[in-house]
Amino acid sequence: MGEPAEEPHLSWSQLQTLADCGEKFRLSYVLQVPRAPQGPLIAGRAIHAAIEWAETEWGRSEFAAWRVPNAVGAQFDHIFDDDVADEGGADAIRWGGKRLINTSVEYPRFLEHIKAHEPMKRPGGGFVPFKFKHPDPETAAYLNHLWAADDIPRIVKILNTGSEDDRWWRKMGPVFLRRYCDLRVQDESSGVKLWDSHVERRITARLASGTSLTGFVDAAMVVTADGEVRIRDYKSGKVGGGSPMQLAIYAWLIGEATGLHPTSGEFAYLRADSPAKMVQRIDGERFARLVALVPDVMARHEAQAAAGAYPFNPSFLCNSCQVKAFCAYGRELPDAD
Repeated sequence: MGEPAEEPHLSWSQLQTLADCGEKFRLSYVLQVPRAPQGPLIAGRAIHAAIEWAETEWGRSEFAAWRVPNAVGAQFDHIFDDDVADEGGADAIRWGGKRLINTSVEYPRFLEHIKAHEPMKRPGGGFVPFKFKHPDPETAAYLNHLWAADDIPRIVKILNTGSEDDRWWRKMGPVFLRRYCDLRVQDESSGVKLWDSHVERRITARLASGTSLTGFVDAAMVVTADGEVRIRDYKSGKVGGGSPMQLAIYAWLIGEATGLHPTSGEFAYLRADSPAKMVQRIDGERFARLVALVPDVMARHEAQAAAGAYPFNPSFLCNSCQVKAFCAYGRELPDAD
């Protein structure tokens, strides 16, 4: 016998998708069409899996794994490489970030230099690498390596796709996780600790309609001596891109499922290059009002879904949409690469 079918449920990701575009929601969750693999999602999952490993490994050993950033970074590398391979390799994945050729004037100059010199084809000319000034050394070395191998098609593909590709994530994933480790060390010095092993925990509760609402809570932290709990959500995307309603939904779920009601929430942005920018917190009456709003927000979500109201919302996001190939509008757009 196969595994029993999962009970239909609502989630924060569904609510977010419906807010972005009704047609994307219909294709993704109603028709459940295949979704194109997205680099930022794959890397984000690997970041969260490495954090879960760091937190749970502590319970099985004498040390806190987040005290050893290199070990957490190595765990990310292992998970990320496996996940990329499972999706068919780096070339089968849509990566994020700006087109590399648009990020620095040096990249168009590099292409012009290749066309002008063609060093591998001049008799006795030899290979002279292009001297990049500003791009990171790894990217510069890799592009010159491809040039030395006369792999011009590969160079053109790299420069015209997302700059945050698999090589970028292998470099930056461990950097982001070092910031997570630094935050956990700061937690310890401030008396903040993980609540009841709540890390990457799936929480489910019933709405008034009887529908299940599910969320994956990154962490619930005990932040005061009398046991106040704060929701924490780690973000590997744009700094400031989190929605307060996500934190409110997770707090409502924990309150319904356990009877303990978190009093605040925070996003920990791992891309932030300073501690002051990293943690953005919501607390007090504002947070309480957001949590109280959750049942009404979800009721409206259910009403819209029941009415079959899934309007198109054409935007700049369409070009990299996971279900673009199945969308009547998205099919008319040029390929993101």
